[in-house]
Amino acid sequence: VHVQVVGGVPGAPAGALPSGLFIGSLRQLPPDRRARAGDLIQRSDSLAPESLVDLNSALVADVIVIATDAGSSLEDTPVHVHLQGSGAPAFSQPRVLVDVAHNSRLTLSLEHSGREGTLANAVTQAWVGQGGHLDLIRVQCLPDDGMLTDTSRIELAAGASVHVTSVDLGSLLSRQSMTVVLAGAGASATVDGLFLADGHRHIDNRTLLEHQAPATTSRESFRGLADGHGRGVFNGKIIVMPGAAGSNAALSNRNLLLAATAEIDTKPELEIYVDDVRCSHGATTGQLDANALFYLRSRGLDP
Repeated sequence: VHVQVVGGVPGAPAGALPSGLFIGSLRQLPPDRRARAGDLIQRSDSLAPESLVDLNSALVADVIVIATDAGSSLEDTPVHVHLQGSGAPAFSQPRVLVDVAHNSRLTLSLEHSGREGTLANAVTQAWVGQGGHLDLIRVQCLPDDGMLTDTSRIELAAGASVHVTSVDLGSLLSRQSMTVVLAGAGASATVDGLFLADGHRHIDNRTLLEHQAPATTSRESFRGLADGHGRGVFNGKIIVMPGAAGSNAALSNRNLLLAATAEIDTKPELEIYVDDVRCSHGATTGQLDANALFYLRSRGLDP
């Protein structure tokens, strides 16, 4: 299932939707869907203020709503949303609202691209109900002069799970801020990320995994590459709140510098406010090994 969103305005899905899946515009929601969407938006608005989310709310043209029915399994029918910036001088405000019902499964890919001069401020809000699963793939491949700020929040009910795969390959400036809230007992989250900061790109990834309930599990692994005059930034944070006993969390960030002029800054963080947890975090930044390079070149591989 493919949906095109140009300048923040969603188009109609291409082809017929499978049973158990709803995709539509917030402005044209049927009454049975409107109340639920309003509850989810109100839940997000009740949180601590975020300037970029507030900016999106003030300027958003429309919201694309993706929802599943309880018990539906749609992993074999992935939904691809193409968020395309319309280019200068437009400042697009795409917004995606995802509602995965209890005991249902959804695969969703969000692709950020656009014309030259694209400037976008994207917001994604997702709720995964009890026993549900969301497989979210996010890809940013803007043109070399494009700029993107991308704020996402995923909340998990009891026994729910999410697997996020994030890839940044383009743009002049890209900043992702992602929060995953493990709000229900037994919830689990896996976050995998990769970025390539070559040329003069600045790619910034900031993640927060918040354990609010007992027996929750999170695994986060980010990999970074920097070349030329590129700069990568990673700030990963795990918080284990009071009452989240039995939580199990691990965070890893490994980076590789391909040029002496490249830069990667990393800051892994752990905050634990309860006993009986298993948590770890670590980060490395290094260069290619000179002996390994010599070995490969001696076998006929060029630089």
